[in-house]
Amino acid sequence: MNPKSRKEVAQFIRLFKKGAGRIRNADVIIAPPFPYIPFIPKSCRYALGAQNLFWESEGSFTGEVSGNMLKEFGVRYAIVGHSERRRHLGETDEMVNKKLKQVLAIGIRPILCVGELKRDSEGAFFSFIKKQIESAFHRVKAGDAPRVIIAYEPIWAIGTGRPARPEDAREASLFIKKTIASLYGLKTARKIRVLYGGSVDGKNAEAFLKEREVAGLLVGRESRHAEKFLAILQCIKNLS
Repeated sequence: MNPKSRKEVAQFIRLFKKGAGRIRNADVIIAPPFPYIPFIPKSCRYALGAQNLFWESEGSFTGEVSGNMLKEFGVRYAIVGHSERRRHLGETDEMVNKKLKQVLAIGIRPILCVGELKRDSEGAFFSFIKKQIESAFHRVKAGDAPRVIIAYEPIWAIGTGRPARPEDAREASLFIKKTIASLYGLKTARKIRVLYGGSVDGKNAEAFLKEREVAGLLVGRESRHAEKFLAILQCIKNLS
């Protein structure tokens, strides 16, 4: 639930646009809270995303927002199954699956979040991630699968200031692609983009992006401030 006001939204966009002109070779998506979506001006420097949506197109679902509503405001991406919604709002794997299929059906590109609660030396957390992916992709058509962006967000690293190691992100990304390959084949798995999210900042972003299997970042806390967000994007420019 950030920014806290329209004034902060306007300030963020002003500072971001001022610095974003220097950024190249990066697909940038901004996903604000629902009320502020209409106040994010269209720009070639970023695409508009939503933090969530409901799995039905219309109906008596008080308090929910449909994907078709979001599309009217130019939303092109939607985050599905973020760990905070799973943890605080009780979103189940079945609900995430419904949302993923709905997003694909209406032509918005989903960013599916997966990640373990904690890591164990025996590697049992891989089973947890596998179950999340298999459940999310249940009855998703093979032709739609490559459109899904998967964000690996280890819950133990989110907002803690203790990010996973770059090699951990690489390992998880390879495992995610292996799981996709078991569902749809190697060709589809190679098309899947895997992001890393979890205490990303301007100091560690470059190390994650240097990993060949990490295609980008899902930035949380540091995206609230335009200067800090731009510092992360600068890392992409440095690697280009």
